[in-house]
Amino acid sequence: LAYWQQAVDRGTFHRSEIFTTAMSETQDIPDAAGAWARYVESNPRLLLVYAGLLPDETARYYYTRWVEERGTATDLEASEVEAFYKQVARLGKQADFDAWAERNAAREETDFRHWANLLHQWGDEPHAWELLTRRIPEPGYPEGLVSVDKVQLETKWRLAPENVMNAQQLAQLLHHYGEVTQSEDVVLAVAEQTKTLPPPWFTRKAAYIQSRRGQHAAAVTTLLASK
Repeated sequence: LAYWQQAVDRGTFHRSEIFTTAMSETQDIPDAAGAWARYVESNPRLLLVYAGLLPDETARYYYTRWVEERGTATDLEASEVEAFYKQVARLGKQADFDAWAERNAAREETDFRHWANLLHQWGDEPHAWELLTRRIPEPGYPEGLVSVDKVQLETKWRLAPENVMNAQQLAQLLHHYGEVTQSEDVVLAVAEQTKTLPPPWFTRKAAYIQSRRGQHAAAVTTLLASK
């Protein structure tokens, strides 16, 4: 135990990974569980990592201890932030996250997907959507109309719906002629394909269409999945 605790102490950037390995490697040693519980109490940076290895009932105590000890810290390690994102939905409340996000507003630029995903898990679709759309705007149609006949594009679409180039051109042309619903249906059909991963243009466009149609949870899910 002393060897492993020394290894964790010296772990710096890899501390959480070494700690997890140490817990696994020492689980058969008598009183190892008690020793590690005492260790994290005096090393609060590891409280959340430790909580992630425990059942909910026991883990909640260590989660609460982290919030008290480290929740307002300005020197959070990357592993702590990652662990917080993993554990707050399981062990905490949305209010915990809201307070943390307010104190760490600068992280939104890089972590907005994590934040939106958490809000989505709590069912707060309006705030999740607002967060995502600040960073991921709705894409427009390509400039200039294609010269291909609409009937020809529709025929190709029926025969080869996986042809995303044709689908985009068809959606653009339908939208141009005021057939907005039909245009959106083409976009949604491509975005919902499961055999191949659709291009980001379709998933982003589809998310905004779902939102306009009142499918708010689906819109957040789709935009979270877009690259």
